[in-house]
Amino acid sequence: MSSIIKVNTVQDVDGNNIINENANTITIGASGDTISIPAGATLANNGTASGFGLEFQSVQTTGFTASAGKAYPCNTTSSAFTATLPASPSVGDQVLLMDYAGTWDTNNLTINPNGSNILGQSANAIASKDREAITVTFIDATQGWLPSSGYQEGTAGLGLPYTINYLVIAGGGGGGDRNGGGGGAGGFISASSTVSAGTAYTVTVGAGGAKNDNDGTVSSLGSIVSATGGGAGSHDQPASAANTGGSGGGGGGGEGSSAATNGAAGTPGQGNAGGNGSNTNSYANRVGGGGGGAGAVGAAATSNNSSGVAGAGGAGSASSISGSSVTYAGGGGGGCQVDSGTASGGAGGSGGGGTGALYQNGPNTIQNSTAGGANTGGGGGGGARQIGSQPSSGYTAQSGGSGVVIISYSGAQRGTGGSVTSSGGNTIHTFTSSGTYTG
Repeated sequence: MSSIIKVNTVQDVDGNNIINENANTITIGASGDTISIPAGATLANNGTASGFGLEFQSVQTTGFTASAGKAYPCNTTSSAFTATLPASPSVGDQVLLMDYAGTWDTNNLTINPNGSNILGQSANAIASKDREAITVTFIDATQGWLPSSGYQEGTAGLGLPYTINYLVIAGGGGGGDRNGGGGGAGGFISASSTVSAGTAYTVTVGAGGAKNDNDGTVSSLGSIVSATGGGAGSHDQPASAANTGGSGGGGGGGEGSSAATNGAAGTPGQGNAGGNGSNTNSYANRVGGGGGGAGAVGAAATSNNSSGVAGAGGAGSASSISGSSVTYAGGGGGGCQVDSGTASGGAGGSGGGGTGALYQNGPNTIQNSTAGGANTGGGGGGGARQIGSQPSSGYTAQSGGSGVVIISYSGAQRGTGGSVTSSGGNTIHTFTSSGTYTG
């Protein structure tokens, strides 16, 4: 025969409550007490009582607002979505979020702190590791929610937006033939922006333009910034005008024309105008202007019946984003041909601008043109005109140089993509060809 004793309170010999029932709430021990569970015993939560672990919810497939003390499997297979943390949380509140289908790396889960901080910042955080499981605990108003445990502990599975510095240089324009203008340098843009952790940004590195009417192509960093390709230098037969670009193509002497071609404008904030060509209105001395550079306009050509001086390419601009000072985006020098007297082909602008060609008929002096520097965005050098039995090789116009995209940020590596180096406490990603930067 069994006996049942019903009591509301059990006390120890000192009169302290061990078990107390009051209004359907059972309190075991008092504040400061240690509750011991014997070896081999199991403490089970078969209901929804708080304090015995997190209560698992159904699989989430769209945005939702979480409640403290609950766990949420999140399936982003169809699309990325946002989990919003509880408003007005209390210290010690916890929420568990887990990658149900292993798709957070492709479709990220955004975590909205809902007016509080997360990892000390008020911005949304991004969970971007597949098969991640993160428990966040509310600590205080300053740090807010902090990851307190996770399947991939020690990895960058939870990231916040951060600031990058970038340099984006577009491809340089091609030079023009037959006493043509130098190509304009590719657009030069240096600034900073905020990127999101785990987000992929398409990086495009522009190609240099081929000689004669071919501009350089655009370089870009996702939707953040786009630099315009350098404008092509003018050429003759058939006569062409210089093209507007990141920097303007230099004006070229128009053979068989009554006037020389003027240089074209640059794009504001990216590069400068090209220099004008010069024409003596005879076949004697016709010379091309220099292509515009990121730091200066291209020089104008000068000529008379006894001399011709082609315009030099405009100087580029320097940047230390790579860890040392490097000059980019110089304009190409103009081409020059004179029958007699003194002459000089246009020098390329500092920062990868190509040298313009020269043919001086009297002393039979030849200077070959050169292309814009690779991954500098330099403009291509202009060409000289072939006359009489003069050989046709060596002084044709040249193409512009390809561009480059460089990203730098403070601290250890956070993103991926490009060639990764470090300098002065910064991590640097250099793209010499198109690719993807993932924050």
